[in-house]
Amino acid sequence: MKKVLMLFCLMISSFGIVGGAGATSYTDIYNANHLFMSAWGTEGSVRSTSWEFNITDPSSGSFDPLLQDVTSATVKLNLEDEKDCFGWWEVARLNVGDNNFWWEVDTGDISFSVASIMHLSDSGRVDAKLTASWGDFYFNSAILTAEGTDPSGESPISVPEPATSFFIGLGLLGVAAYRRTKMA
Repeated sequence: MKKVLMLFCLMISSFGIVGGAGATSYTDIYNANHLFMSAWGTEGSVRSTSWEFNITDPSSGSFDPLLQDVTSATVKLNLEDEKDCFGWWEVARLNVGDNNFWWEVDTGDISFSVASIMHLSDSGRVDAKLTASWGDFYFNSAILTAEGTDPSGESPISVPEPATSFFIGLGLLGVAAYRRTKMA
């Protein structure tokens, strides 16, 4: 029975050692400076605007496409509804790489999970374009947040979780208790 208890304690301890979570995060911000966008060609407005997200830039976290892969990416836009007579129905389209998103514009932030991250993994860069498809609104900023593998190209960097520490401690306490009863 004591050998079974010892084996159980070692198993619990090993669960704690292999546990862990985390990833390296990269962020690139495009500041649109309260750009007035209109599908109608209103004076002083643009119908669409384009930019490039670049996570290889040192200010973004210095992603290295030769050594790392992007595992997930999200784009968050900050928009303001112009609140004119068409304020109840303004439609925008966002293109990021191979992804196309359509939605009705409201004031505040809206986020999209970028499903096709091949462009980011290959070069660390991806083109984006925002188009006013109906109505008019203000475009303030776009933020790309990407999660990637650590610079060695291996799995994400291991960061201990509370459960991991608990299992390691529980296993070590069991081993200590077993040794103590064996000596007594």
